[in-house]
Amino acid sequence: EIPAGKTVALVGPSGGGKTTICHLIPRFYEIDSGKITVDGFDLKELDRAVLRKNIGIVQQDVFLFNGTIRENIAYGDFNATDDEIAEAAKKANIHDYILSLPDGYNTNVGERGVNDTFVFKANKSEEYDGYDESAFFNEERLSEAVIRAVSAAEQVCGERIKDLYVGVPGAFTEVVPKEQVIGFPKKRRIGPREISALYESGKEARSGYRAVRATSMIYNTADNRRVLDPIGLSSAVLSGNLSYFYCSEYFIGIMDGIFAKMNIKAHYIPAQYAMAVYLIPSETRDEYALLLDVGFLSSSALVVLGNGVLAQKTFWSGKGQIAAFIMQRFSLSYDAALSLLSKANLYAKSNSGTVEYIFRGQAYDIDVDLLTETVKEGLDVLCEEVSGFLESCSGKELEFKPLFVTGEGWADIRGAIEHVSKRVNRVCEPIAPNLPYYNKPSMSSRIALLDMAAEDVRKTGLIYRLFNGFGG
Repeated sequence: EIPAGKTVALVGPSGGGKTTICHLIPRFYEIDSGKITVDGFDLKELDRAVLRKNIGIVQQDVFLFNGTIRENIAYGDFNATDDEIAEAAKKANIHDYILSLPDGYNTNVGERGVNDTFVFKANKSEEYDGYDESAFFNEERLSEAVIRAVSAAEQVCGERIKDLYVGVPGAFTEVVPKEQVIGFPKKRRIGPREISALYESGKEARSGYRAVRATSMIYNTADNRRVLDPIGLSSAVLSGNLSYFYCSEYFIGIMDGIFAKMNIKAHYIPAQYAMAVYLIPSETRDEYALLLDVGFLSSSALVVLGNGVLAQKTFWSGKGQIAAFIMQRFSLSYDAALSLLSKANLYAKSNSGTVEYIFRGQAYDIDVDLLTETVKEGLDVLCEEVSGFLESCSGKELEFKPLFVTGEGWADIRGAIEHVSKRVNRVCEPIAPNLPYYNKPSMSSRIALLDMAAEDVRKTGLIYRLFNGFGG
């Protein structure tokens, strides 16, 4: 007998009947003998719908039913209003993320997760002051924002995070391409150990930077075979065009210091590289590819070959700078300018006149032609930087290659990609994750980083190492 108002925990070994009791109370199962009563009423005599409406269930495993996000949230009360559903989402720190999806609360979800590889259990964003080419503007506020975001994710997941993968912005990354050659006393079968030795032969110390990853563009064997994967081939010589990625010691020091407070081990992934290998198909990368990631504070351009990066450059141009142009031109607050930028339409015909724009209850008269001209001026700053990068990497291999464009910095500016294409004199193609609900350029970074982190975890597993050799 359990007295009213008491909190009771059922504990015991596996198979002891804990789950069975939890199934019997809401009448998921019917009892064969005896009876269960609540306030003296036999459960068999109560209407199931009424009974279950008065029982709250928190499942041990998180599960998404096939249906919309709205339906999953309203699982406990199908008569819940939109406001009640939104309020529940806000309490779970998922409301803003839901609104970022193409269909919002009407987005269909299921238990399989994204790409059958991972499921989003928590998502949390926190604002911070940003950074320039050398440092974060306010390290204390950065630390507070990171701790709040991680703590919120831990709270939603119900678990403590022990390992965390950090995407390193291009501003704090250096890429060093190298051609390395190693020889063997005699012809041997190439395996993970030989590839590791090739990578180790090219590692070098760089002042102010730490090596975080090494990848290959192409391998060459003694008989001049160019291959993407030499494992299993026999050769007395192995050479390769390799990419070494270095992260700023300043960036690592700041992040390690933050995560040390939370007893979290950080692993660092070059963000732009992750996007390049995730977004661009391997068959396209095998013959050189160009990627432009337009961000908020900065943008990065890359020349990609195979599974490596031949060249990378970061520019201090992005959505934030374009908003600053608008702020100065129209004497707006920065938030108002940023909001207005999302309404810009570079397809607009000239002589479009003036429109009233209302932001947080205040009305502004906006000259549409002047807005279009201002946005183009901001984009032109980026275009000049990109054109200079492409000229420095000029070669027959890149002459007719399209420029793949992704990132949050241009996605909501109608006509932006066409304007960039004209200014850099190259075909530009938008690219985004090829996944339902996440197929937006603004999602490229987080999906690519998650995919690379998942692959890193897989490769550090014991089964993978047993089959592929230690040290590979």
